[in-house]
Amino acid sequence: MTEQQRLLELALIGLHSERARIEKEIMELSRRLGNTPTAFKHYSARNLKGGGDRPKRVMSTAQKKKISAAMKARWASRRRGNAHK
Repeated sequence: MTEQQRLLELALIGLHSERARIEKEIMELSRRLGNTPTAFKHYSARNLKGGGDRPKRVMSTAQKKKISAAMKARWASRRRGNAHK
């Protein structure tokens, strides 16, 4: 291994360490603000470049109930279908 390769590997290790430290700080600040860690999914490179101005989608209670009823009906029909086999 050449000296240049070794320096590049050390630089990479340092950058990974720095990234981990920064991510830890982001998590701590987010926790203090009351945000959940799942919110970090929205911090992609695309969003950080300015594409993340889209409002969060919110589902109404009626929509949630409709989807819940549909899924319950699907699973019930699936269970009935397996019981006859």
